[in-house]
Amino acid sequence: MRKIIIALTLTLALPVVGQQVDDAGCDDPQTQVEMNACAYLSFQTADAELNREWGSLRDRLKKAEDDLGYEGWFDVTLEGQRGWLAYRDGQCAAEGYEARGGTMEVMLVVYCKTRLTRARVRELRDMGDFGGLGGGFPTARRLTVETLEDTHRNGTLYRFLRIGGDSQAAARINTYLQTQLLERIPGHDHESPFAQVWPEGDTSHGLVSLDYTLSFEQPGILKVQVFREFYGAYFTSTLDTYHFDVGTGQLITLRHLLTPEGLARVDADIRDRRLQQIDDFSSGKDVNGAQLRRDPLEAEEQQFLYQECRSFIDKEHAVLDDAFRLGRYSYELVREPCGPRVQWALLDLDLNADRSFEMEEELLSEYGRCLLIERRAICRRGEGGLAPGVYLGRTADRDPITLVVEAVDWEGVPTGWYFYNEQGERIELEASQDEDGNPILLDKGASPATLQLRPRPNGGLTAVSTQGKGG
Repeated sequence: MRKIIIALTLTLALPVVGQQVDDAGCDDPQTQVEMNACAYLSFQTADAELNREWGSLRDRLKKAEDDLGYEGWFDVTLEGQRGWLAYRDGQCAAEGYEARGGTMEVMLVVYCKTRLTRARVRELRDMGDFGGLGGGFPTARRLTVETLEDTHRNGTLYRFLRIGGDSQAAARINTYLQTQLLERIPGHDHESPFAQVWPEGDTSHGLVSLDYTLSFEQPGILKVQVFREFYGAYFTSTLDTYHFDVGTGQLITLRHLLTPEGLARVDADIRDRRLQQIDDFSSGKDVNGAQLRRDPLEAEEQQFLYQECRSFIDKEHAVLDDAFRLGRYSYELVREPCGPRVQWALLDLDLNADRSFEMEEELLSEYGRCLLIERRAICRRGEGGLAPGVYLGRTADRDPITLVVEAVDWEGVPTGWYFYNEQGERIELEASQDEDGNPILLDKGASPATLQLRPRPNGGLTAVSTQGKGG
């Protein structure tokens, strides 16, 4: 009977006393009853955190089962959790025996449960991160990186990345990057992966250099940067940055990371900030170390360029038009300099915008918080409307097709194209909207059709054709 009495004390008596102590505070409990009650309050907090963390992990494991095909992952983890609960209760009962039969026994048991529960919360959180790139995260391990390289006949080495494996994530990343930057469809090789983009013959005009870097600054995000050099009327270089969801291979944009309200707020804030910077700079003020040139002619030219630039900034949407780069703790919106490229040497004012994740946490979507604040490896994107990326599907005749959405404007109108996987021929699509304002793409190929694009709650896309075909 003694064990039963102790159990009843833990579950029934302490919450009542705990409320009394909570009112008075647990900074300085005076009696053993108060100490027991305060110990129980601490355990309640830890137990609530455990339940939250377990629910979060459960959702991620079930999503991983669906996305990666690891059937039974959650069931095995659930069995482990049940085993841990039995261990915790048994271990803490044993520790309580140090004060067996005394008034401290309950406190020792509850202290033990609190300590082990907090440790388990950390373990579950680490499991939810799946170890990042180098740990136990299976998708990251499956995203093996290979290098496509070839030497042009003029002796220049070209390098580009390819994600290995046969997962849908790898297919999406390869398709998006190679169609955008190499002008080729993966699996339909030319004599060289660079045949469509490097200079013809022995010339040295056009794309004269190509290389890449990649990093995992967040466990769930693959960041790819592609460096290109061009030579034509003048020499120029670009650094293009792309971010992909490690679990799905889908492109990540600010539309995904911010709520619609957050997107509008950031956009307006950046626009107002840039307009103020231009006004201050044009009036002769120092703006982050930049001032008008001392030479009157150069200063006048600067003022002219920036006033022209101001009219564009007042109309554009920075969150869609700017280059977007994620760092470890912040993101940067990089605006291309104003005016013709030959005049960029006069553009001393830095209009880039760097913004902290934590300072803008309230503006982040659940998906954004999961990736950037909680730093999870698997996050459910959820609904967010149509977005750029690669969508894999089949027609009504079960022919596999791939739809590439290249961009979506502020009104939600997309631009893109698609191809039948076996044929690999690019079919252009013309952007439009239906009578209800929903985005559609018009197939202008040999068999004209209309594709109605319907975002799915899981972040995917359904494309329904007027000819009865959907992908």
